[in-house]
Amino acid sequence: KTAMFQRATTKILPLLSNKLLLLKLLLISTGLMMATAAKQTISKTKRLFLLRHGQAMHNPRAEAARENGCDRDTFLRLMQEDDVLDAQLTDLGRSDAMRVGSNLAIRKKLEDVNLVISSPLSRALQTSELVLPSHNDNGVKKRIVLETFREINGWLINAKRRTVQELQSLYQHWDFSYMESNQDIQWTEVLEEEASCGERGYQGLLFAALSREEDVILIVSHGGLLRFSMVDHPCIRLECGRPNVDVAGDADATLRSVEARFSNCEIREYEMTCADGGVEGRRPIITLREVTDFSSSE
Repeated sequence: KTAMFQRATTKILPLLSNKLLLLKLLLISTGLMMATAAKQTISKTKRLFLLRHGQAMHNPRAEAARENGCDRDTFLRLMQEDDVLDAQLTDLGRSDAMRVGSNLAIRKKLEDVNLVISSPLSRALQTSELVLPSHNDNGVKKRIVLETFREINGWLINAKRRTVQELQSLYQHWDFSYMESNQDIQWTEVLEEEASCGERGYQGLLFAALSREEDVILIVSHGGLLRFSMVDHPCIRLECGRPNVDVAGDADATLRSVEARFSNCEIREYEMTCADGGVEGRRPIITLREVTDFSSSE
């Protein structure tokens, strides 16, 4: 019996030892994961205003058709028929931008802006100048132009920008030093993938969140890019903090969802944070919490 017990012990002890080792490794791994999570860093919260440009020359017929439920092919066909190089604002687009700029509630909010970032396309720069004129701030608000915030690129020439030299002559208070080249070398005859456009928007927001010291930022961009980045990009989270709206942003059918497409010349305000994820190789997560409902002040 003693011999049998010894033989059984020699078989069981290694098994117990292996299980204890596995348990120890599991505890160590769990501890490392908890420590990693604890090291997750979150950027300083910044106030962010996002503004879509006003109606431009290529917009009227295509957008009217989309509102009536047309398919994507019809929408693109109308855009192509009305296509024009670096489309300018229409008269309605200009008046809408001036209306936003003269809105007392919005003007009060934008007084604190210390950085304005615009797409290099003329309709975005024109909208910015009409909403928040550069000649009124005596250079207090820094103004920079970034390629990352331009509309989905290629195929249509309304998405093709002018040379930096031309743009600088028209917008002398703006910093074009971040532009890659004088000529528009990014535009191609092939329409950019939506995921690529969304990635550009994500990279632009990372730049605003992590690479700039300014904490109240206005970005003037485009309906397509804003949707492909904010709604479709896996590393951007939208939250609703508007008064009288639930977390999903759809407590009432009359209230706009946080994922709704931007209308022409629509402005929204967010609290923006950026977390590094706490895990090596994981991309930063940008959270945009919408905090103001401007519709009641229009």
